[in-house]
Amino acid sequence: MKRINIAAVLLLLCLLLCIPVDAQNLSYEKRLKGEAEIDMPSFSSDSELKKFFNDYKKYSNEQNINMLMSMYDNDYISADKFDKKKLRELAEQSWAAYPKAKYDFKILSMNAGYENATIVASETITGETTSSVDYIKGFGYIDSKATTIYYLKKYYDGWKIISDYIIDEKTSLKYGIAKDVEMKIDAPSLLKSGQEYSAIFRINVPKEYIALVSLNNEPITFPLEKSQEVFRTMKTSGIQERILKTGKTGKNENAVASVGIAKADIKEKDISIKIVGIAFLTSRINISQPTAMESNKK
Repeated sequence: MKRINIAAVLLLLCLLLCIPVDAQNLSYEKRLKGEAEIDMPSFSSDSELKKFFNDYKKYSNEQNINMLMSMYDNDYISADKFDKKKLRELAEQSWAAYPKAKYDFKILSMNAGYENATIVASETITGETTSSVDYIKGFGYIDSKATTIYYLKKYYDGWKIISDYIIDEKTSLKYGIAKDVEMKIDAPSLLKSGQEYSAIFRINVPKEYIALVSLNNEPITFPLEKSQEVFRTMKTSGIQERILKTGKTGKNENAVASVGIAKADIKEKDISIKIVGIAFLTSRINISQPTAMESNKK
């Protein structure tokens, strides 16, 4: 058994006896009646984290790569198994392709302690792309929506993102007439390796146009691993479905719809087909779970 520190016990007893009895009873009675609350020190990090992500949004829209990367821990690893170096390359490539895109970030929930935090956020990216495609004049338009979990740890120099996990994400990139055509892709957000699933594509094609679509799945890798596309004419119902199977490598992937919108020009016996719209739609499928390496920082 541990020895009781008699001197310490006597000291605490003396301090207790020095407090006026009336004051003790009054405070205790008020707390029982709900007339007074215990004044406890606050360890909330909410305001710090709100400022952190306001800066995160600011640096993203300013395309300030150095300041943005300073918010990530050196041991950062995403659920897609991207480290900090790959994340930097992805950000720079995205900004080069979408220099006018606007990024928005909204906190949905926050669970913050003294040095660990979990943030659930809604993220959107909208804007024009500088990249072009064959057959279509002008730039494309990107619209991306995601729900993401951010895992953070606090160090002596502030909060750092140690990992993140995208719960769901849908992105569309449209060119030409496709920008004005309603279309959607649907696939499960969470599956196992080697599991079959149904990818469904819907489109509301104007009567004067013909739509061709290829449904496929591609692993989320860097660099991108492009799958072979097989285009089929859309059914009159405007719904196309394909049974796909997730990869066995454990990598997260996207269900992808590649769409071509064409207009037929018929002159006597001659028929010419002109591509007037192109679109690419993706729906994220999670297979692997988020992991974070324990940092060596103290």
